[in-house]
Amino acid sequence: LSVKRRQAELALTLTQRNHMQIRDAVSSLGGRQGRYRRLDHEGSIRAHRIKALQTQLLVTTASERRSSLVSEIAQLQEEHALQKLISHCRLLRSDLRRRLADGGKVVRSLD
Repeated sequence: LSVKRRQAELALTLTQRNHMQIRDAVSSLGGRQGRYRRLDHEGSIRAHRIKALQTQLLVTTASERRSSLVSEIAQLQEEHALQKLISHCRLLRSDLRRRLADGGKVVRSLD
């Protein structure tokens, strides 16, 4: 519970300017369950941009603008998915290298 308390205290200091620092600090205090699902800084920015465009799409009535927004959102979502995979692979690679440097061993199957 002391970890949750510290996370809550950090969350209370959240502003738009310190969002990424607080987000990183809170995630470092927690467990590692969501480590590979958590967006990096760039991923968070991309997701925010996509959400903003989706909100615009909801309130836009001009069909030409709606069409433009739909294609832009689709393109950004595709790029976001690719960049998430790249980020995930980098994190896995980094974790594996760290474990090997700490004395971990590579075990190969006999197949």
